[in-house]
Amino acid sequence: MNTITLYGHLGQDAEPKVLESGQRLINLRLATNIRKGGNDETLWWRVTGWGDRFKNL
Repeated sequence: MNTITLYGHLGQDAEPKVLESGQRLINLRLATNIRKGGNDETLWWRVTGWGDRFKNL
């Protein structure tokens, strides 16, 4: 499994869901900023979290 750590701002409220199997997931969009050529650029990430780890978001 690969791991990535992102620091940024939520672009909208997180969307928690429970599947028919009972498995929990959460979808969110995260904005991160990078400096590129003297200018700030915003990168948008679509993030999906599985399991109970994200139930408090």
